[in-house]
Amino acid sequence: MNKNPRNAAMLVAGLCAMTTAVIVGCGGGGGSSSSPPPPAPTYLLGGTVSGLSEGGKLTIANGSDTVVVGANGGFTFPNRLGSGASYKVSLTNSPRGHDCRLSNAAAIVASADVTSISVQCIPVALAGMEVVLHQPTGLAIDAEGNAYVADSYYHLIQKITPAGVVSIFAGAKNGGAGNVDGTAGDARFNFDNGTAMIVDRDANLIVTDSCSQSIRKVTKAGIVTTVAGRGSATCTSFSTVKDGVGSAAGFTNIRAIALDINGDYLVSDGQYAIRRVTPAGVVSTIRWTSPALAGSAERLDYVSKLTVDKNGTIYALGSSGSRVWKIANGLAVPFAGGAVATTSAVDGVGAAAGFRSPQALTSDNGGNLYVSDWATMRKISPDGTVSTLAGAYPPPSTINPPPPDAIDGTGAAARFLGFGAIAADPSGKIIALDEGWATLRYITAQGVVTTHPGTPLTKQYRDGVGGSARFTSSALSLAPTIDAKGNIFVRDFYTVRMITPDGTVSRYAGTFGLTSAVDGSKDIATLGLNGPMAADNAGNLYFSSAVAVGLRKIGSSTVSTVFQRPELANATAVAVSPSGNLAVASMGTVRVYSPDGTVLDTIDQPRIVASLGKSDSSSFGIILGLVYDPSGNLFIGDLSNSVIHKLSKEGKLSVFAGTPRVTGFADGAPGTGTLSVGSLTMDSSGNLYTMRGVRVNEVVLRKITPSGVISTLSTPWENIPISGVTYGNGRLYAMSQNALMQMWVP
Repeated sequence: MNKNPRNAAMLVAGLCAMTTAVIVGCGGGGGSSSSPPPPAPTYLLGGTVSGLSEGGKLTIANGSDTVVVGANGGFTFPNRLGSGASYKVSLTNSPRGHDCRLSNAAAIVASADVTSISVQCIPVALAGMEVVLHQPTGLAIDAEGNAYVADSYYHLIQKITPAGVVSIFAGAKNGGAGNVDGTAGDARFNFDNGTAMIVDRDANLIVTDSCSQSIRKVTKAGIVTTVAGRGSATCTSFSTVKDGVGSAAGFTNIRAIALDINGDYLVSDGQYAIRRVTPAGVVSTIRWTSPALAGSAERLDYVSKLTVDKNGTIYALGSSGSRVWKIANGLAVPFAGGAVATTSAVDGVGAAAGFRSPQALTSDNGGNLYVSDWATMRKISPDGTVSTLAGAYPPPSTINPPPPDAIDGTGAAARFLGFGAIAADPSGKIIALDEGWATLRYITAQGVVTTHPGTPLTKQYRDGVGGSARFTSSALSLAPTIDAKGNIFVRDFYTVRMITPDGTVSRYAGTFGLTSAVDGSKDIATLGLNGPMAADNAGNLYFSSAVAVGLRKIGSSTVSTVFQRPELANATAVAVSPSGNLAVASMGTVRVYSPDGTVLDTIDQPRIVASLGKSDSSSFGIILGLVYDPSGNLFIGDLSNSVIHKLSKEGKLSVFAGTPRVTGFADGAPGTGTLSVGSLTMDSSGNLYTMRGVRVNEVVLRKITPSGVISTLSTPWENIPISGVTYGNGRLYAMSQNALMQMWVP
């Protein structure tokens, strides 16, 4: 016990103070107390992604809240939402090569996490592989070994790295032809099969914009300017060559370009003219004389291709295409090859050598020349000795080329299908456009041939799954057909091939390469020039045959001719009604047949005129689409009159969509919207779809509602050539040059 009075007093005071504090903190004992409310609960927002390929990335947004998904499985947004909050999820991108759709994308949050949002992705190419080079023409190589290829289908330039990465360097896939300077995708070109390219000493790409007769420069940054020539959005030329500076200069028929040793550009341009173009755009004309050859009137009067060797000597191919000429000191003399093309590659010295069909030439740093001679690569040494570096005659079949591992090889073991432009890369390899297979091929000095990784071989006939399957370009000719089980059928070089919904490709009927029309089992029957095709509810396929002059049927095990009619030789569309009747369009008339061939109805010119509300007798022309709805109404795609007709099951014909005889791409109701009608297909909701290009490089997908209202849809296949669309499995299918494409129905 503390006996110190002072300490005792302090202890008592401290206890009193503590007691007071406790009483005050508890409300003084006479009031009430409350605590802050707990925070409102929040919930996760997310779902699942499926079908995304390795390396694909998908950005999903809910307003400003975004999440990037790089693999299949679950995802959640960074921010949580409270009960009662609304959400509306969207996709800000689909990964290249995919088409993705959302479901359960908008609702109100209840009192639980949201995990029901679904993103389903499908590969745009279900089977086969779309070609990289559509209509390649010019080719150039830079110091890093990057290849630049001019494409006259899209009027753009592609860049392909040595590793095989492909990108658009200048121009745009949806830009079309033109003559516009600008940066990268804003620039426009007007290419044809005479377009050529080089890389100059400043690493600029120099391009002959052959259709608009101008010389264009593309910097490494993709900035496009016109060096010389007036240029035009359409094909044009001066009637004669005209020297001058920049746009004051005129070209008549640009066909080739080469880099001179002083850095100037040498351009072949019409008869007896090579044009010298300085980097500053000063244009002058080089002319030559060509003495008559002994025993021949042959002269070099026109240069189709040219190159310059390390000494500044010009070598050229002439209009005859069987000689290589040497131009020096104003004189053109034969250097290699004879006056007459040979049937194969003939090696030898000078005129003793023979060329079959020279397409292009280039030179290396050692003074050697290289000539792409259709199916062989030829080498010419400085003394005029001609040898075959790679390839052999005859070339492989254009219909069924060998597999990729069989076309590469050394010397004569390698195979080419038809050369275009060639160039020498910095390592001394020759790189060539193999136009027949739409690939780039490397050829070393030892004759070792490999296919560029950026341009794999796609034009083949090969069964397989997904990207391992191959189609020939003939499969592009008609829209696919789909049966009730969801299997897709395409015509491919006298056969019908089946693609299951998972992308498995197999030959379904017909004999490859045989053009006859012989009935029999599916494995041995021949289909001939099989035309448009349709499926009935039982899975039978019906197609028109020009060879059989009739309608033929592919059943479960056999191919048979159903009936023959003269008009069926030129059929353009076929459809099967729910009751089994057959509608066939031919020569602008639609006939409806019973299964035994009896004509039940004819939609001819008088009925068409009445349907259009016209009084003239203009021809019905071309019908490219027929499709029945589940009720038995027939829809007719009338290309000539730019409308879709509806033939009711009672036999009444009327205009269903479009504006009669006004072709276009305006959206809207009947009489306002306009069409360019291709094949027709119908989805499960009764919407029609048609696709047709207004230009060779423009393909437009249109949707027509059950009330005839037209709208324009975007597609994930980037404006590539398409045969037409077919609906099934909740998707639209279309055949490109070498792949079966698919997209979700919007």
